[in-house]
Amino acid sequence: MHTFTPAEGDASSPGERRGEHSFGFNRKNFELTGNWFFAKKSSAKLGYQVEWMDRSHRDVEHSVEQTFLGAVDVAHWKRPLLLRLSYRHSVRNPDAYQDDQSNDPATGALIECNSSSLAFTADQRCSRRFDESHRVRNRGDALIEYDLSDRLSFSAFGGTTPGRLQPTRQHQQLDRSKFPYGCGSHDQSLLSLRNPEGHFLQLRSRCRLHLSPQVSLFAEYSREHNYRRMISRNRTPADTGLDILTCAGCDTANNDWESTTPEKVDIWTVGADTYFGKKMYLTTYYSLSAGHSDTLSRFLGINGIDPSAGTDCSNSSTSFCRFLLVGTTAATNYPESVSRNHEVVAVFKYKLTRNLMPKVEFRYQQFDNKDFQTSPMTQYQGCMSPAPSSTPVPGCPIQTIDSTTSPTPVLSPNGAIPFYPYFQVGDTSAARYLFLGVDQPSYRAYYVSATLEFQLLTA
Repeated sequence: MHTFTPAEGDASSPGERRGEHSFGFNRKNFELTGNWFFAKKSSAKLGYQVEWMDRSHRDVEHSVEQTFLGAVDVAHWKRPLLLRLSYRHSVRNPDAYQDDQSNDPATGALIECNSSSLAFTADQRCSRRFDESHRVRNRGDALIEYDLSDRLSFSAFGGTTPGRLQPTRQHQQLDRSKFPYGCGSHDQSLLSLRNPEGHFLQLRSRCRLHLSPQVSLFAEYSREHNYRRMISRNRTPADTGLDILTCAGCDTANNDWESTTPEKVDIWTVGADTYFGKKMYLTTYYSLSAGHSDTLSRFLGINGIDPSAGTDCSNSSTSFCRFLLVGTTAATNYPESVSRNHEVVAVFKYKLTRNLMPKVEFRYQQFDNKDFQTSPMTQYQGCMSPAPSSTPVPGCPIQTIDSTTSPTPVLSPNGAIPFYPYFQVGDTSAARYLFLGVDQPSYRAYYVSATLEFQLLTA
């Protein structure tokens, strides 16, 4: 019999706390919608949806999410024109949020976010898991299709799906008299991943030009913009006998920082549909998907405090003002990540009989990417030998750059630029480890398929 680790990432103590329990949930949904057709091809829609979620052995035992939605379709002008607008507003409210890792380690009592308790908890008391916390979501979509002439048509689509966990305020300097132990100046926000689904915006336009009854050209462009934001805190475990007040800088809102990830994807497609007589059809197109992503980080606390001296700031206690996000822990921007996906497609159909149509399809795909997190990784990540003056590790030809003649790299983006990114990070004692699938390498793929379509027709 093999015993698996009950909780992911809890290999050191699998039997403790929630690892000994199985997670579970029960979800119930209700929807009520109505449509009103005020014209031949035009309608209006209103609806209400509600979702009840019950969980076991999670921070939130019960939550309710309510959604109000509406849509309008208008298509009754003389020239073919379709206009569609839709909107959804959703609010999720949990009954209570109780993390056993945020309880008082001595008494076991629950410590809420802005509690005046000085106890240092395992998890920061203001942290929230995005799938359980309070959430407000608004989504709007718009679609327009218009035939300019018998040979040229145009369509465009745009949509956005922002989701946030809590309302926020513009950041100001810390008011320690009001939030000395809690979440600091962003008092109505919580330490967590914010906009977990991201702020998503998609714009798409499509154009088709009919050169003749047998040949038509088409082009399509779409733009997607995804945005995610996370707020976190640099925390240091308090020593025995110390609490937040007596342990300088252990858990202070002055060491809060945020990280945002804007990601943009542009997709271009061009192609042609060709009809040879009434039996042969050929569709060809080329598509390019180009992605660009950044990881941007910045401080939310007050900069310029000497961490070694613990200089006082804002006429407050040194323990509140201590600024520790310096050196290798500083919040700075990371290098960009890019991806390219090229695709060439050709589809040929032949109407063999009234019911049978063979189809042959060919696809060529080329994918390239560069990610600062995974591109420098190797199969034997960490396999390195000591400095040149020492005995090398068998099978690890790369030597460490830590030696008397080479500088020691600072393993952070604000460190030694010549070594970051794409330098090899290793451990001379880690040669026994083997890493598989750490990177998504570039590739080229060819795909060919042949199918036979059968359609049953009745008189």
